[in-house]
Amino acid sequence: DLFSVSDNNQNLFRWNTISGTVSLTINLGSTGFCIKLLDNNKIGVALSDHSIKIYDLTTSNLLKTLIGHTAKINELEFISLTSNLISISNDVTIKLWSLSDMSTTVLSSLNLGKTPVSIEFLFHPCNIFL
Repeated sequence: DLFSVSDNNQNLFRWNTISGTVSLTINLGSTGFCIKLLDNNKIGVALSDHSIKIYDLTTSNLLKTLIGHTAKINELEFISLTSNLISISNDVTIKLWSLSDMSTTVLSSLNLGKTPVSIEFLFHPCNIFL
């Protein structure tokens, strides 16, 4: 499957790449900038209102909304070992969110002093990310 967002109608589309048809449409309520597949059943979308929404792909239900950034979110990175989500924003912060429960608060926030373009994570054998 392939996922895409549309600026015009604020929808997230799941495309079946074999048939070439849309198999799922979710109205985001805002323009999506960044999409990250979290597992087979969940997807995270960074929106123009600086929030992150987590959706269940089997039901199309909104699972949680993460609020904390004050500028465009450029990248989402999912850490499957800990069920955490990392977001990178033009507000010069990197935020760590828990997806293992229904909490919507930031676990940790790091102010970089300048806007990060991208981030890469290295994992320690003991499941610690560096």
